[in-house]
Amino acid sequence: MGFNFSVFDLDYLLQLILADDMNIWVDFIDNNKLVQEELQEEKNYANPSEIRICRPNASRAVGFPTLPTHPCLPSAPVIDMSALFQLNTVMEMVKPLIKHIHTLSEDYVIGGDNMASEDSKYAELLTKLHAPVSQQIPVQLRCGIRCTAPHNTAVQVTGTKFNETVDAEMAQSREKRNTLLGELHTGVLDRTAVASATMEHIARQVARLSIMCSSANRSGAQMTGRALFKTVTSSLSGSEMLFPAASAAYENTLRILAEEFVRMQPPEQIPVMVLVLEGFALSDPLIE
Repeated sequence: MGFNFSVFDLDYLLQLILADDMNIWVDFIDNNKLVQEELQEEKNYANPSEIRICRPNASRAVGFPTLPTHPCLPSAPVIDMSALFQLNTVMEMVKPLIKHIHTLSEDYVIGGDNMASEDSKYAELLTKLHAPVSQQIPVQLRCGIRCTAPHNTAVQVTGTKFNETVDAEMAQSREKRNTLLGELHTGVLDRTAVASATMEHIARQVARLSIMCSSANRSGAQMTGRALFKTVTSSLSGSEMLFPAASAAYENTLRILAEEFVRMQPPEQIPVMVLVLEGFALSDPLIE
């Protein structure tokens, strides 16, 4: 007695599968109907005018997003093609920024020295927080509980005494250090971020406009870019190198200018090579 396939749905297909019939679906497909449906789809695609699509008259396209501006930040300087060919105009924008970054770098170095001085003072006070003291403690020696002739003596012991005055001075030192750190953040780092971003923006705009210049006007743009590059390299001092934010701003600015006005420019590469061999501090972006 065979297996009763009627207990399953589509039992006839199940029997074909068990019989290793690999073309079981072909017998149950109406090929003519499929061909007719494909032809109808081709007609509909070839005659799109028959399909009326409702389109709104007003455009619903969303505009490009705008970058929000902080009310306390100054607006970025605008450099157009006319300013690109006026060397003095670009230099008047950059030189005050370079001077401002130099002043901030000196303030950062002075602030760092003051913090180091407070740290040294704190370390010195820490050694005085527990002062060593010695005192005599009376001791009575007995031979037992019923000793009739105890011997009285004194033992000298050493210990430490917590100095509350020194503790107060240490708290004042930490408070002063926190004040110096806050001044570095608000008075130096925040202003350096604005100045360095502005200097990098000017370099980026000069490089971008130079690329957009025609071959006839490219020489004037190259002259401005090279002069800006030399001004930045000659203004770097030790104070900027001791200030990470300033050195990073100089490095990014030099990389932008060197990529456009030095790379693939043989007459400009020789002075840059001499500058690197003389031990220029930020030679990495120039070598790249």
